[in-house]
Amino acid sequence: MFCIARAELADCEALARTSKTAFEEDVEYRKRGLNGPPGYDSGRWYALAFKWGCVLKVLLDEITVGGAIVVRNDCTWMELGRFWLIPGVQGMGLGREMIYLMEAKTRPGTLWTVDAPVWSSRSIRLCQVCGYREVGRASDAVFYEKRIAPPAPGAK
Repeated sequence: MFCIARAELADCEALARTSKTAFEEDVEYRKRGLNGPPGYDSGRWYALAFKWGCVLKVLLDEITVGGAIVVRNDCTWMELGRFWLIPGVQGMGLGREMIYLMEAKTRPGTLWTVDAPVWSSRSIRLCQVCGYREVGRASDAVFYEKRIAPPAPGAK
């Protein structure tokens, strides 16, 4: 069974391990010889992330296979600061499901923002498939946003 749950401090080493695997095994990432984002391989860094964001773990059959950090900038703006899945579960639609589950926990009208590395075709494609629209670019990132629509009339 697939689910997303709030992480606890005891989960930090598993989050660091899955994050390290996700970043370092990305083919595009390896080709460029890049360093990971700050703290991507550090349980200590993930413990610090609890101070400024909501740290989530992604579970498949009760095993941690990824995670995410969501930052609430205000009551109408959520930022997906980091998200990842280990390579063994990529391509199964779990990334899309993960994003939709996170969005569903916010009220209609909430603005979600995320940026993706310019080299990460998978992250860029995921943002596009999930309905995010490009709002800017820098030399190293593509910036996206999505406003959560109200439910359709008659929808439950």
